[in-house]
Amino acid sequence: MAVQSMNFPLFVPTYKLNGRIYRRNFQSSRRNESEVKFGTGDTADLYDSSKTDGSLCSHFSVNCDEFLEELFGSSDEMQSTATTTSANESSDVLTTDMEEASESELPSSEKFVVHYNSKSKKWSAKIKIPALLRRFVIGPQGSVKRKIQDETNCRLVFPSKRKRKSPIEILSTTSEESVMRCRDRIELLLLEVRNRVAFTHFVSIPMIHENIRKKFEEFSQAVQQDDELPDSCRFAALFQQPGKLHLTLTMLSLLDEDEETTASNSLKAAISDSVR
Repeated sequence: MAVQSMNFPLFVPTYKLNGRIYRRNFQSSRRNESEVKFGTGDTADLYDSSKTDGSLCSHFSVNCDEFLEELFGSSDEMQSTATTTSANESSDVLTTDMEEASESELPSSEKFVVHYNSKSKKWSAKIKIPALLRRFVIGPQGSVKRKIQDETNCRLVFPSKRKRKSPIEILSTTSEESVMRCRDRIELLLLEVRNRVAFTHFVSIPMIHENIRKKFEEFSQAVQQDDELPDSCRFAALFQQPGKLHLTLTMLSLLDEDEETTASNSLKAAISDSVR
């Protein structure tokens, strides 16, 4: 019985038994946190039928405790000013002719914008990556960054440490497709990383109504005063403070202020549109 390695994000694990192939249940095929490592194959090239060998992040383990390490790289940013020449709704990609360059932030639109500079004959785009995740795109001694650049014919330009909130720039002298391809490689890599990141926030409903607090205090006192229960169940420290009672709805991993703002706005919109 053998399980295929997961080289593509939509891959369904299977196993062979008595000459028949069966689909493996997702829950039973998940790896233990202690076993989480990159090295199961490069992310799939969505724009090329040929397969590439090797691992995008060989010998590279995810360790969330190291997220506070320093960032790497340096660059200046570019800004394009002109009109949109083409748009692809299926991939949410816009192409813009770029005549001037200056430092700027990402556009407010969620669409991925590819610019073309007619003077330098380069395609460029910017991708927002939380500063704490950039080390995974760089890899040990820059190995991941070099592999992405070589396989997509692009160059990744990281901002300096002083510009932690600035986006990463993707440059290519080959084609717009190369930029899109590079973007996909990065996003698929980060998707795998995010699945292993520790939770940083949670969404909850406060349970501080007077009746709830009163009943909880009565329950707490009843347990602590019940001589038939073992002493290990009667410590006051085991019970939450009545003023902090809450019902947790979901857990989140928000790695910078922008993600916190986005999550906050989404929650407010959900409450406004669906609850009230």
